Amino acid sequence: MNEKQRAEDNLAVIRSMMERATVYRMISGPTAIFAGVLTIICSFMSFTEKVNQETWTLSWLGVAMLVMIFNTALVLKKARGEKMPVFSPGLKMGLKSLVPVFGVGLIVTVFSQSTLDAHNLVHLWMVCYGLGLMATGQMAPRSLWFFGLIFVGSGLLFYLSNVGECSGANNIMRFTFGGYHMAYGLYVMFIENKRS
Repeated sequence: MNEKQRAEDNLAVIRSMMERATVYRMISGPTAIFAGVLTIICSFMSFTEKVNQETWTLSWLGVAMLVMIFNTALVLKKARGEKMPVFSPGLKMGLKSLVPVFGVGLIVTVFSQSTLDAHNLVHLWMVCYGLGLMATGQMAPRSLWFFGLIFVGSGLLFYLSNVGECSGANNIMRFTFGGYHMAYGLYVMFIENKRS
């Protein structure tokens, strides 16, 4: 291997690492903790349990929207602070990975409210969310891929074992989207960030 080829290979590795860092901005420790806290609070609010299916679903879609707004604000702040473009090539690749799976989950949610009960919607959301995170595996840190795998596995396990029928959809939301995000956010902030 000649020097020119070796230099090109080194540049490719550096670029790959920079892309991973850029995409990783999409779900930060603070965003995960915010999502976890908001989910836990909303899962205890009585209005999410004592209303019809449509209102319950819209409430949780509202929570997801608040988390996306919070995350977008953090991404914008970080991009401005680093004087980098918001829509970097890495961010674009990450969105291309996430949007199809999240889009399918949203479409099924909107058009299947009358046929899917709250428990099945929660399982669907867990699997779609996990698959979306796993789809970013080539660009994001390995921990994010495993985080997605935990969501996919939990969604399938809860669905196959009918856990949702016994414990209630809000309890599953609290345990998974709430608890998992809290744990992941703390992991990112206190362990993974110290490694990088």
